[in-house]
Amino acid sequence: MATPGRLEDHLNDTKGFSDMIWEVQTLVLDEADQMLELGFQPAITRIIGFLRPERQTLLFSATVPKKLTEVAGIAVKKDHVYLNCIPKDQEQTHSKVNQECMIVPIQSTIHAIF
Repeated sequence: MATPGRLEDHLNDTKGFSDMIWEVQTLVLDEADQMLELGFQPAITRIIGFLRPERQTLLFSATVPKKLTEVAGIAVKKDHVYLNCIPKDQEQTHSKVNQECMIVPIQSTIHAIF
């Protein structure tokens, strides 16, 4: 498990890493929309180029912007299954999820969470 930037560092600086990454059988792109928003599309594209084509790719995202469909085009198989959990006529999930914020002293963090 690593961020795209960290993987790129290894590809550039760790001898033999490109051979090791070829052995990866499953690529998981979690929070893919956020990675793209942070500018990691070139890194993700480069990393995918080092992976075997027969790998399994799992791509998770809360939203599906155009950039994400571009990355999906190179990251997942052409016959992939797309699961959309939100019908087209409904709001995005995040607007329905109750969100709260608490400010607590560091020594009370565990107690506040539970």
